[in-house]
This record gives sequence, C-alpha cells and structure tokens, in this order.
Amino acid sequence: MAKLTILAASLVAFLALASVSAHRTTITTTVVEEENPGQQQCREQIQRQQNLRHCQMYLARGRDQYEVAMVTDRNPQQQQHLRECCQQLQKIDEECRCEGVRTAVRQQQGQREQER
Repeated sequence: MAKLTILAASLVAFLALASVSAHRTTITTTVVEEENPGQQQCREQIQRQQNLRHCQMYLARGRDQYEVAMVTDRNPQQQQHLRECCQQLQKIDEECRCEGVRTAVRQQQGQREQER
C-alpha cells in the first residue's frame, strides 16, 4: 500500500511539473529611440503605403517565421502580394525601406500573437 501511495504521489508531482513546463513565456522588448525628423518622414511614407499591407499579407502566409518562401512561392495570390509589396517598397525612400519592413514584420507578429 505504501508503494502505491509513493507511486501516486510521484505521478502527481510529475504531472504538475509537466504542466508547469508546458507553458511558454513570451517577452517583448520595446526600444524607444529619440525622434528625429527623418524618422517622422519615414513613418509618414510607410503610412501612405498602407503600412506595407501587401508585405504583411505575404508574411502572413508562413505561420512560422521561417516558412516564408520568397521568390520560389508558386501560389499566384502570394506572388501577387510579393509583387505589390515590392511596388510599395519602391515608393518609399531608400533610407526608409528597412524601417518599413520592420514595421510590416512587427505588425504581422502582433497579429499572430493576437490569434493565439
């Protein structure tokens, strides 16, 4: 009987430990950069291009951040999003494009987090 009690207690402890380790914590860090006139201009250009919505739509295809298949994607709708993403990027000043891509990625990641 004592062995059965010890076995049951061990099983409960194991299940509790497994339950605790199954939870995942996501830590989001925010970097606050000093505002400069160039950043404001970039932000406005990005907003005029709908926050690179087509880039976000293209990124949404890969449910995992490493699934994006860039040029090799055979899906016509995805190819269209990629083309329009490139067109949106071309309408933004070159020095603002990286920030535009960062914005699209951040917004897509935020949307994925909300879906969970």
